[in-house]
Amino acid sequence: MAKTWVFWDINSCPVPKDYDARLVGSSIESALKKAGYCEGDLTITAIGNLSHILQLNPIRLCHTPPG
Repeated sequence: MAKTWVFWDINSCPVPKDYDARLVGSSIESALKKAGYCEGDLTITAIGNLSHILQLNPIRLCHTPPG
């Protein structure tokens, strides 16, 4: 099965103010499956200034330093 990788610019495309941030991953996966793009593993990588996002939303993020 193919792997799908989403690069999410969290600054240009933030979580809507009244949306439960815990549902973002499943919403992205659902939309991709509906469009026929996600048949295997899905990885979502958030890119941008994440420190502000962490304070506002209950999202679990894993920081990976460059390099």
